[in-house]
Amino acid sequence: IGADPAKRKLIKKFINALLNDESGNYRMDAKDYQALGHSHQEIRQLVEKRHHKVAHYFGTGIGLELQYLDSCIAEEVMLNMIRNYNLAVLPIHDSFLVRADYAKQLADQMSSVFEKHTGSKTELKLDKALPDPDSNLVVIDGILDQSSLSTKVHIDYSMAYNYINSNPNASFYS
Repeated sequence: IGADPAKRKLIKKFINALLNDESGNYRMDAKDYQALGHSHQEIRQLVEKRHHKVAHYFGTGIGLELQYLDSCIAEEVMLNMIRNYNLAVLPIHDSFLVRADYAKQLADQMSSVFEKHTGSKTELKLDKALPDPDSNLVVIDGILDQSSLSTKVHIDYSMAYNYINSNPNASFYS
């Protein structure tokens, strides 16, 4: 359907609904179908074709299990950072905020905990810096290479470094 961010957001919402909707009743608003230029059935067929290796999970309600797994991974990463480095990391949705000098330790924890829980390795890639010119925030995304599926699935699992490393007077982090 294209790489337009507005369309991508609608498709992500659609796929999320497919993973959580056990009854098959989910429908987008008519304006969303119009924006995408396809009917519900056409979009479902396109999504199933593009994601054929996981399409059998659509309509099963597995989304809640995946959310729980994600929360277990995040919890263990945060606890490991406290135990191993005496450092609390701040979770923000699917990201972690941490001092820049602990970025490698956090990335190592994210990778090892992810592999422990899923049996698959993840690759962390450095994304572009965030747009705030006064910070050194960057985003790292994890890409799951799940050999059992022989496909790459993007994991919305990212981490951000905080600018605290360059701003020691900030009062909200010690």
